[in-house]
Amino acid sequence: MKESFLEQVANYILSHYKNKLYNVAVVLPNRRSISKVKKYISEKQNGPFLAPECAYIGDFMLKLSHLQYADYDEQMIYLYQVHTKIAAQYEETAMSFAEFSSKAQAILQDFNDFDMAMAPMETLYKEVYNTKNIDIWDISGENDQNNSRYLQFYERLPLYYQLLNEVLLQQGKAYQGAVYRRVAESTDTIIPTLHYDKVIFVGCQRLSEAESLLLQSMTMAGKADVLVDADKYYVENTRHEAGAGIRKIQEQLPNYSLLFNNEHFKNIPKKIKIYSLPHPISQAKFLPQLLKQIQEEQKDKDLDDAIVVLPDESVMQAVFESMDWEKFPKANVTMGFSLRNTIAYELVDILLQMAIEAENMGNGQEKVWNADTVRALLNHPYIKHLFKEQQEQLCTLQNKFCKVYTQSDLEPLLMDCELLQHAVLYKNDMLLLMQDIRHLLQYIAETQLSSSEYAYAYIVTLNDYMLRIEHLLERVSLNDAASLRLMYESYLSVCTIPFESNREKSGLQIMGMSETKTEDHKTVIVLSVNEGIIPKGRSIKGLVPYNLRAAYKMANDEVYDADTAYYFYRLMQRAENIYLMYVSDAKGESEPSRYLSQLKTELTTYNPQTKIEEYNVVYLQPSFETKNINIQKQEKELAVIKENKHSATSINTYLSCSLQYYLSQVLHLEVNNNDATGMGVYSADMGSAIHEVLKTEAEKYHFAVSYSKQAIKEKILQAYLNLKGKNYQAQDFTSGVNSLLLEVAVEYVDKYLKYAKEKYAGAHITIEAEKNIECDLPADDKPIHLKGCIDRVDTDDNGEAYILDYKTGGVNKNNGRLDSLDVDEVFKDKHAKAIQMLLYAYLYHKHHGNPIASVELVPLRDFTHIVPLEVKDRVMDQQFFDDFESSLLSFFENNMCNADTPFAMCVDEDSCKRCNFTPLCLRLQDNE
Repeated sequence: MKESFLEQVANYILSHYKNKLYNVAVVLPNRRSISKVKKYISEKQNGPFLAPECAYIGDFMLKLSHLQYADYDEQMIYLYQVHTKIAAQYEETAMSFAEFSSKAQAILQDFNDFDMAMAPMETLYKEVYNTKNIDIWDISGENDQNNSRYLQFYERLPLYYQLLNEVLLQQGKAYQGAVYRRVAESTDTIIPTLHYDKVIFVGCQRLSEAESLLLQSMTMAGKADVLVDADKYYVENTRHEAGAGIRKIQEQLPNYSLLFNNEHFKNIPKKIKIYSLPHPISQAKFLPQLLKQIQEEQKDKDLDDAIVVLPDESVMQAVFESMDWEKFPKANVTMGFSLRNTIAYELVDILLQMAIEAENMGNGQEKVWNADTVRALLNHPYIKHLFKEQQEQLCTLQNKFCKVYTQSDLEPLLMDCELLQHAVLYKNDMLLLMQDIRHLLQYIAETQLSSSEYAYAYIVTLNDYMLRIEHLLERVSLNDAASLRLMYESYLSVCTIPFESNREKSGLQIMGMSETKTEDHKTVIVLSVNEGIIPKGRSIKGLVPYNLRAAYKMANDEVYDADTAYYFYRLMQRAENIYLMYVSDAKGESEPSRYLSQLKTELTTYNPQTKIEEYNVVYLQPSFETKNINIQKQEKELAVIKENKHSATSINTYLSCSLQYYLSQVLHLEVNNNDATGMGVYSADMGSAIHEVLKTEAEKYHFAVSYSKQAIKEKILQAYLNLKGKNYQAQDFTSGVNSLLLEVAVEYVDKYLKYAKEKYAGAHITIEAEKNIECDLPADDKPIHLKGCIDRVDTDDNGEAYILDYKTGGVNKNNGRLDSLDVDEVFKDKHAKAIQMLLYAYLYHKHHGNPIASVELVPLRDFTHIVPLEVKDRVMDQQFFDDFESSLLSFFENNMCNADTPFAMCVDEDSCKRCNFTPLCLRLQDNE
């Protein structure tokens, strides 16, 4: 590999300041680079010498400001105190700390960013206020009170800024942006007092306005050198985002010439291998295999000049668990890992959710929790490990079919672990709850995880932050678990575990992307080279809109994307062997990063010596032994079946998955009807609304001279609002996906009414809509109850009935076709729609005795594809219905009501993906 950037830095320092190193300060972008610069300088010196002072840039700025950094929890507390003070000043009720903490994150980010940008606070926030005012302007004047409170919040933000900085300065503290602003505004007094002859700033790729002002003043005074590592490949190409920050530095420091503008991309032959993998975790599994291959190719056991970069920190744990660390004793890890990605964080989150449910459910005598939450607790790895001697008891609890668990259900298990008992059965004291959870985590760490270095580190660090939350609780009042959970999530969202090994250690390096700022290696391996990860995309959570951020030179998503591009390309410029992995899942939800396209289309032209190869890494899915649940039918279950009223839906549910029938129709468990499409209102609700309108309006519109689409729209909207068990509001359908679905429903009804009006023109028919019919199927011991709701029956002058069933979903021409009425032919899962049509015809025939001309499925999407019921070589006469009755009775007696046929899981696992009971049978969880 060519001489590294930090080696160039060391050579520059020695060639220019060798005789006065003691009067030189070297400011670097991270602490790891400090030890490397010192190492390179010492290697080039003969004998003892006075080394230059080396400092991390954040520490250097702090030294110039004569302040200390305020911890994040301090900033949150002081900002909340400012909020309560302002609320009191205006005689208003202050928000709770938990409610305010979500806003505090955005406020603090904005304060930091516009201080770094040296933005005029009063002017900026005046424009923010005006922008928000325009956003919510309403000519009708509605919601004036809410809008007024909303705008007051933005109007008062300058006061928040002023009071927060005052209270922090009283403590001799500040946040980062305030420190940088203070230094930039004080250069006239700071520069003359510097005791260094020269301050060398190393590794800048972008300067904030505060940094730019400082460096401009120092370079003009002859006090600073700025050493930037770059390559002409991306600097001189004005469209290349990796060079955006460098080009900006050239504008900000016009008298400064770029010191290290190299041509490594042009001169160094590069072998680039790009790997497509099916899942983020598969990258971690593939990495050891790739490292072994590289070791063999390069004959380098320790991979002393190789680096593994993890832009997506969530895969770090999987990487650690996949690595054979004995083969890499010199490996060095330097990166931060978000606590939110740890299973320790997940356990605390589950316990806080249980606390919320305990407050909101039950009768006051004992605590009650949702079944899903309890099963999440019982399935948690730490809890499983904690109760490894009680696995049978744990399994019995997990497999219990119920909607809720009570305190009585869990107490036998909790008796074996007093710490978990305290955490689950807390006494409505938020501080005590946090202490109980922290003690539980500490116990798990000390007794179960002492042999796992990283798992132990996760809990120790999490406990440290939870202790800080306890200190916060001593200063602010929280009275409910929901607020505590909000505080926990808000506070922990910015907390990371700093993994930092020996900075001078050689061997394989493992780092996050931002830690690579001054790293150079011959071999580079980067995981997760996906769009949305590198570059990350939207990450700003402040209150200042994008256009104002750009106008006031505040950091924005484009700036952060350019930073990432610089890290990516700078890391590769001296590398010779480059291995890039990205995730390409079958659903198309993961896209390769645009950087890969740039490399393939631009770099190979820029340097023909660059060779790029692509590989598709396929992992065969391991075969799992599917857990099949079979429940034998007892007398009580059979009694329930015989008492039930059976519809086509319940019969088809039984045929599709008799276990689901057991849960829904025998145990009568309720489920959340989550829409599979994720499209606002549930698809089933749209069908219900359309059916309701056609039920009440069809006959009137068929024989009316004209009708209004607006009238139809109003009827459908009212049908939505009248749906039982729903809480739709009219405003839910004024915009977004719900508005589109309402328009789709109007189109369905409008087109059908036009079709029907033409079809029935001049006909003499009687229309019956939404006809509920019940009858008993004669059986030996007790009749079987049947029911159905026929969408529509049209009867002509000859008394013949035409049975119609509307379908808002898809149908095909084979849905109504059967070869015979034999029980083995009819009662199959694939004949669900035919069974429905047969049952409607049978019910109508039993109830009226009228001849039936046809039974048809009417797809509202396309009326030209009406699907009739067709049984090969049969007409719907009396013998037809006798034969169907015989098959129907045989199905009930020999299958559904047969004690020897257990309730069993469905055969087709794809059906499980559409089932709401999978959290109970756990089939999909077993196969993930």
